Amino acid sequence: MSNSAFTKLSPPLNSYYTTFINADLVAGILTVTHNLGTQYELVTVIDNNDKVIIPDDITFTNTTSLLVDLSSYGAITGTWKIFILDKGVATTNTPVTIQDVDGDTKVETEKNADEDKVRVTTAGVQRGQIDSDGLTLASGASVNEFSTDGTMAGNSDDAVPTEKAVKTYTDDKTVYKGRTDGSTPAAGYIGEMLSGQCGSTTTNTSGYTDLVTLTLTAGIWLVSMCGQSDNVASETGFDAAFIVSGTGGTTQGVDAFYVRHAACQGHSFAFAPRRIVIATGTADKTVVLQGKSVTAAGLMTGYVTAIRIA
Repeated sequence: MSNSAFTKLSPPLNSYYTTFINADLVAGILTVTHNLGTQYELVTVIDNNDKVIIPDDITFTNTTSLLVDLSSYGAITGTWKIFILDKGVATTNTPVTIQDVDGDTKVETEKNADEDKVRVTTAGVQRGQIDSDGLTLASGASVNEFSTDGTMAGNSDDAVPTEKAVKTYTDDKTVYKGRTDGSTPAAGYIGEMLSGQCGSTTTNTSGYTDLVTLTLTAGIWLVSMCGQSDNVASETGFDAAFIVSGTGGTTQGVDAFYVRHAACQGHSFAFAPRRIVIATGTADKTVVLQGKSVTAAGLMTGYVTAIRIA
């Protein structure tokens, strides 16, 4: 017979093994429930002397069970064994399933025609699948990448960062991390510091004068302000204001703290640090130190410092 008469099969993928004794036989026939999912398998029976036994008959009942006729052997002694192997499938695009004995834990391909999916099931519940979108678990987003990008620039719901990528990202966002020279972190990083100051600036009684202005971008900032009135004899008092997103010029904003000094020649002042939160995607905010003389024109100096804390 020529080789062309045979169909090439893939190696067996599923198997079943059990032991049995005489009490398991009914009228000399052993019923085996294998749940292999195919009707025709390769069957080997081994007796208690570890010899292969040829059964009287084997009936392949269906895709989950078969009957082994051992009636000619009479009452068997000891423990016998039976091995069942899935015969394999022809080398065509036949769906393949790897499963446990009771069939509730398995890996399946092509459950539905040409769907190009691999499904994973445990205890009768599908836990995930792999397809052209990547790995999808029973709930949550699909994942198609384990990312090594330490900048997280992709901002993707489809990528899981590696341990090294996470460490690189968090290290880069930590205050002074990796900056052994003590330099200030770059803009946008925790520890970024902005500062401004003014020398002796004339303040009048007609309205508030901007002394120092800083512009803050999205993030959380800690801002402090201080200054002093110069020793000018004609000046009898001054006001200072801490403005957040004030209108600038000589007009005070509505979100402000104030301090007032009388008989103020050479007096200094300071505002307690304020925590300012600017949400991502919102407009920048300005913080302004303003000053105003009470009774006569005077001179003021001022200092403003802002540190990014998140």
